[in-house]
Amino acid sequence: MSKIRQAVSKLHKMDQLSARDQWVNRIHPLVKLLLTFFYLILLLSMGKYQLSGVLLLTVYPLVGFSLSELKYRECIWRFRLVLPLIFFMGLFNPFFDREIIVYWGSVPVTGGMLSMATLFLKGILALSAGYLLIATTSVMDICMALRMLYVPQIFVTMMLLIYRYLTVLFEEAELMAQAYMLRAPGQKGIHYSAWGSFAGQLLLRSMDRAERVYESMCLRGFQGEFQTEKIRESLKKSQAIPRETGEFCLEVKNLYFSYHPGKETLSDVSLKAKEGECIGLIGGNGMGKSTFLKVLVGLLEYSEGEAQICGIPLKKENYREIRRLIGYVFQDSDSQLFMPTVYEDVMFGPKNYGYDKEEVKERTEAALSMVHLEGFEKRRIYELSGGEKKLVSIATVLALSPKIILMDEPTVALDPKNRKNFMGILRELPGLKLIASHDLDMVGQCCDRVILLEQGKIAADGAVNEILQDKKLLEEHGLI
Repeated sequence: MSKIRQAVSKLHKMDQLSARDQWVNRIHPLVKLLLTFFYLILLLSMGKYQLSGVLLLTVYPLVGFSLSELKYRECIWRFRLVLPLIFFMGLFNPFFDREIIVYWGSVPVTGGMLSMATLFLKGILALSAGYLLIATTSVMDICMALRMLYVPQIFVTMMLLIYRYLTVLFEEAELMAQAYMLRAPGQKGIHYSAWGSFAGQLLLRSMDRAERVYESMCLRGFQGEFQTEKIRESLKKSQAIPRETGEFCLEVKNLYFSYHPGKETLSDVSLKAKEGECIGLIGGNGMGKSTFLKVLVGLLEYSEGEAQICGIPLKKENYREIRRLIGYVFQDSDSQLFMPTVYEDVMFGPKNYGYDKEEVKERTEAALSMVHLEGFEKRRIYELSGGEKKLVSIATVLALSPKIILMDEPTVALDPKNRKNFMGILRELPGLKLIASHDLDMVGQCCDRVILLEQGKIAADGAVNEILQDKKLLEEHGLI
């Protein structure tokens, strides 16, 4: 388990380094990527006997490490498992190339010895240049720079998702290892007989969570494309088109959805909601609350009926525009937060929707201010408490100034202090709010309207006092 924790820590450490406010970190990622590329080309072009030329090339990483305030020994320590392999690749050169090439003083140096030293030094310098790049440039920025060089979009997207999936994989492995050790006291590790089932469950769990992380990215405008000036201009033009929202900012009529044919999860759901309303969506487990929210943001596609978000038909071709107007706060904050720092996570949405650098900054700071997290910009996501993560999740949504905010069980896992803090912020949030929750006390204090779902159908819809004070109704549906 300690090894898993170390792996997670190493990934987070690289994110921390790239998020530092050093001037080297602020250099445009394309410049750093090109410098690294040309340096590696120059390094590889050196002949096997050109040790003196390779020695001159040590200047680049040494100066880079010094200016970036990075520790060279930490770089060597990180690549300690790779270095023996590099050494092994040149180990047999002296046995095959015995011709004396040069004399160092009175010591004869054969071609094999020279080529072995050159190869080993090349390997160290190549690793150092790569480390320097990733320690001063975030993965997102590297991906953006690759797209600016016209590297295929699918390759860049896969690179980003694989990196994020590694983090998810290690985190899930640590949680599972902790659970295993609690049920197997005295064992130093996972028994070999459990490796197969452990690996299978780990893969399934991490894939499920990775899918939720990807959904969160898509809900904040990510489409596998990284924003160049041309794309930003195109996005601004599309966002400038005026829309008639009408009296209601949410309209749903005769909506149906099913996970399996013949078994409706949502059945004939119809409702209208105005801007400024705060609606509590209540009901037992499996009654369709979370499903309904996911349908409204396009994570699930309804089979029948109609739905409009701020006057825009809820259809696949409109998802990008709709997701700028409707924010979704996940039940599990860890599935929603995927960037290294609070600031980077909150700015992810505005950046993907093409806002310029100054407006991205303004929106990010305003969103953090609304949830009272001023000064949290540089905090690492994994260092936050559960309550702080929930507030950051809300801030990521607020950064896009949505007309509608959807929340799925927002008070789950919050202690009394954080719950009270959350409720105070909830009352101040603008726009229409639709909150799926089992927390009837929170619904009673924060909402002005309640919708009760039963087997995917609306069983009751009315004022909060009217619904929550009807004990017979609540008892019939297993809510008290």
